[in-house]
Amino acid sequence: MGPRMSKNPTSERSQALQAAKQRRIANDESRREMLSLIAVGYSYQHLANARKVSLATVKRRVQRAIDERSPEPAAHFVALQRERLDRALQ
Repeated sequence: MGPRMSKNPTSERSQALQAAKQRRIANDESRREMLSLIAVGYSYQHLANARKVSLATVKRRVQRAIDERSPEPAAHFVALQRERLDRALQ
């Protein structure tokens, strides 16, 4: 066995798959949180600065969160945007 080979490659593969799953879950939660913050009035730039990522990254993640939503919650998103705009115009 070479220095990089393990006695149990299945275990390493399983661990890698589990780690990837955890990253996906964290990314999904992050996208939903960003979308919620945008909906209540935070700016894209504010989120980018707070998370130390680019403005393009925030926009891409928010767009992906919108795209992943089912049609029914889209109506909820529109309602949130209206409420946000109503507050801004007062």
